Amino acid sequence: MSTYQFLSIIGVQALSAFIINFLLNKFVVFRSSKNQKDESIKDAILCLLRDSLLDLYYKSCEKGFANLADRENFEMMYKSYISLGGNGVIKEAYKRFSELPGKPNHPARRRTDKEVWNESDQN
Repeated sequence: MSTYQFLSIIGVQALSAFIINFLLNKFVVFRSSKNQKDESIKDAILCLLRDSLLDLYYKSCEKGFANLADRENFEMMYKSYISLGGNGVIKEAYKRFSELPGKPNHPARRRTDKEVWNESDQN
């Protein structure tokens, strides 16, 4: 049986419908697996953000203040966390973090070896 005879029997429309249906099923399966992977990546990012936010919150509470760099980092991570669908636990931490007193973002100046030796010579 030739291809022409086969197409005449089943019809071009039926063959086209079969091919389209086959391709659509493959596309749906592909999109479904891609969506599951995307959802897993989103969940992983949420976990990392939550961990970083809580870590920064607890460290700042221990210090008793939050400097400018900490506040900017917390704010940026918090916005990302909320836009990804984060929950209310971090909202409460954000509220409490915002209430912490601020402190200038001046890193402690490290003493030079000469200053350390001079100090030890004087003692």
